[in-house]
Amino acid sequence: MDGYRFFDVSVLERQCLSSSLRRFVLGGEALDQISHPAPDLYLKVFFPSTPSALAGLPRGEDWYARYLAQPSSQRLPMRTFTVRAVEPSRSAVVIDFALHGDQGPASCWAQRAGVGDALVLYAPLQARWGRGYTWRLPPEAERIWLLADECGLPAAAAIIESLSQMASGVQLTALLEVPEVDDQLQLPLGQGAEVYWYPRHLGRRQRAYGDALQAALAASLGRPLPRVVDNREAGEMPIWELAVPGGGADYVWMAAEAGLVSTLRRQWIDAGLARQAISCMGYWRRGRAQS
Repeated sequence: MDGYRFFDVSVLERQCLSSSLRRFVLGGEALDQISHPAPDLYLKVFFPSTPSALAGLPRGEDWYARYLAQPSSQRLPMRTFTVRAVEPSRSAVVIDFALHGDQGPASCWAQRAGVGDALVLYAPLQARWGRGYTWRLPPEAERIWLLADECGLPAAAAIIESLSQMASGVQLTALLEVPEVDDQLQLPLGQGAEVYWYPRHLGRRQRAYGDALQAALAASLGRPLPRVVDNREAGEMPIWELAVPGGGADYVWMAAEAGLVSTLRRQWIDAGLARQAISCMGYWRRGRAQS
């Protein structure tokens, strides 16, 4: 892929942010070359099954074709993650992981990894909107809505932090669903910003995934709860639609499970919001590993 390169990295620091979130500082040669033009910059991470497995990752211009041609038993799992920060002074990047027990290679790795453990990153040297990041505030926007689950939280948190440093006068409302009460991170907020957290587990009470976020949006819009879109209705292809200028005063950015994102998008459209004002990304799909 033009403008991207591989980086061999290892864990410099591991931090426990909350019950469900782990932060890793990854160091390696030339990481200061990574372009970071937007708060939700994303890159690819390759996870080894054994320390020596990373040596089998194809490199070069035709790496992806050779990667797909490998037997599935030999192919390294690849996942997409948001870069929380680039630290040029020590050639490092910061990435937050949402834990899901032993479901998936990323969560398994994040639960067990320690200082010195190795990974490979595939990151942009020249990131562009829609190819490396999705956040772009339309000039006409007066109200921003961020909706995310724990997988979308790192990107949403980075966006919230970036907005806190802007004197834009734009009103921000963030609706964030997380597994546990202590997953409610302390984030810097700018003037007119409101962040609402919806933990699924409250003592003996446990809500189903997505219920709290759908109810919160319905209440905000003054509309009834929608019919939930299941995975089959959401389609086979990942949901990845980006807003374009001209959508009006409201700008919506959403990142969560594909079926939930489809349901939330319909809530907005049924409430009269133009589709071109909505950026919605299905970061994962229930019952299926995402790459």
